[in-house]
Amino acid sequence: MSLDSVTPFLTKASPYISGAGTLLSAFGQFQEGAGYLEHGMIQNAAAQFAAEQLRQNANAVQGAAQRTAQDVGRSAAYVMSTQLARAAASGGGASDPTVMNLIARTAGETSYRQQVALYSGEAQARQMQISATAAEWSGQQELRVAQRAGVSADISALSTLASGGVSLFEKYGRGGPGGGMAANDGV
Repeated sequence: MSLDSVTPFLTKASPYISGAGTLLSAFGQFQEGAGYLEHGMIQNAAAQFAAEQLRQNANAVQGAAQRTAQDVGRSAAYVMSTQLARAAASGGGASDPTVMNLIARTAGETSYRQQVALYSGEAQARQMQISATAAEWSGQQELRVAQRAGVSADISALSTLASGGVSLFEKYGRGGPGGGMAANDGV
């Protein structure tokens, strides 16, 4: 097969090949836009999931801190009961100032430990809540950027279609190979 035998075919087929190339390029750009949007939606969904997990963990941390505070209180009650029983067993009075001071110090230390446990749990939970809010914001921003990239790709695709159509018209519609409309109009 020689080049001379293929030339007439290529001359007749070139507008179609050029048009198909323009359409494929535009289709690829539309697909790119859809891909950007899908990626943004996936990133947003992942961020929302992470935020929900952080919120659940924050609740669990608070619950665990409350439980720790209760356990500290229960242990202290046993200790104070033991202190009182030993004081009574030793022959001293349960209302002796030394015994009362010892029990008061134990109660104060218990209250302090309970407050530290609660504060620690609340601080961890608060940090998790802040992280959850940041994750949600990040996911929303990913989606917003993806939407803009998708719109940009769609505009590029429309531009490709428009410029390809104009190029085809300029080349084949105005007296180019095969005659076209302009050749028939006498222009």
